[in-house]
Amino acid sequence: MEKQTSQGQTANIYPVPKPIVWVGRFLQFFSVKWAAAYSRYFFMLPQRHGIKPAERQWREQARQWDMDVEAIGKKVRMYEWGKGDKKVLLAHGWSGRGSQFIHLGRRLVERGYRVIAFDAPAHGQSGGKRTLMLHFIETIKAAEAQHGPFHAIIGHSMGGIAALNAVGSHGVRPAYLVTIGIPDSIKRIFYQFAAIMGLKPDIARLNIEYLARVYGSDIDRLAGSYNAEKVEIPTLIVHDRDDKEVPYTEAISIAGKLPQGHLLLTRGLGHRRILRNKEVIKQILDFLEGGNVGEKTGEFYR
Repeated sequence: MEKQTSQGQTANIYPVPKPIVWVGRFLQFFSVKWAAAYSRYFFMLPQRHGIKPAERQWREQARQWDMDVEAIGKKVRMYEWGKGDKKVLLAHGWSGRGSQFIHLGRRLVERGYRVIAFDAPAHGQSGGKRTLMLHFIETIKAAEAQHGPFHAIIGHSMGGIAALNAVGSHGVRPAYLVTIGIPDSIKRIFYQFAAIMGLKPDIARLNIEYLARVYGSDIDRLAGSYNAEKVEIPTLIVHDRDDKEVPYTEAISIAGKLPQGHLLLTRGLGHRRILRNKEVIKQILDFLEGGNVGEKTGEFYR
């Protein structure tokens, strides 16, 4: 059953087993600091999921190697399909993997692009158990430094907001940017997770303060709308109105701050099925080739 958070949104991003929830609720009665550290451990722990045969075959067709991300002292698994001159980087979401872009990836290769993807730290075939959004950002930066420049970066969910940060605040410069189902407020995610675990808002606040120390700045600077104002390249924000993990209103907020922003809203595709929708893929491809985004799947603003 979906749980309503204090923000009024449903949350399925972090499926937490009941025994873990019970321990967290017990700890908060003795120390909010203990409970914050405990919940933070699970907040940083992505789930690894099995993959279907078609996706496994797609992954096995890729040229694979491990890339050093020196800024965070980690190696990540990289993938490459196609041999085109124009390169596109795909950035997956939390608990995702690079090969899950199979439908979009195949169409890109058919259009003559070279497709590069990665498994973020603690995801897919990359090592580690815990990770942060910072690791996604640094992986994108390392990918551009070592394998760019990219014609486009396409990111889903956490990978999309990391890409927006990389372009807005870290000097990454593709020709085009596409995000799919991305959040705006990072602080909201912490309060959302605390609500999922039945913890006090003070625990979310402590974890926000912890993350600010890790990043060295207020995490409001990670927000999509904050970074959007600094993104000067053509950017397409794709989001489904029925997304139960990230409300589509966040996409509207982000798109409104983009100097060259376009917003495509769909219906009935949710947070993940949107990745394999043929019409959405077609519109993304048209956008990367300088075309206008049509209105067959939803609404187009600006």
